[in-house]
Amino acid sequence: MTNRMAAIDWLKAKRGRTVTPSGILETILYAEDLNAATRFYGALLGLDQISREDERHVFFRCGHQMLLIFNPRQTEESTGGKLPVPTHGA
Repeated sequence: MTNRMAAIDWLKAKRGRTVTPSGILETILYAEDLNAATRFYGALLGLDQISREDERHVFFRCGHQMLLIFNPRQTEESTGGKLPVPTHGA
């Protein structure tokens, strides 16, 4: 048995039930090529792009959740603008 499985079994025994999330607010991925990420998630998968800041990040709506894609090379500093984005180091 792995340590992860043992920890899950311990939590189940302690709580008497499993915890199942009902959703994910947002998911963050890193991609150095935001144009390729935009083609894949936007054009191929059909997600709606809702924000992009040059080569720093691109955000997509995925149902009621958000998919945030950051370029790890460009996220050492926070951004200003209408919706400031904090640093995101990979």
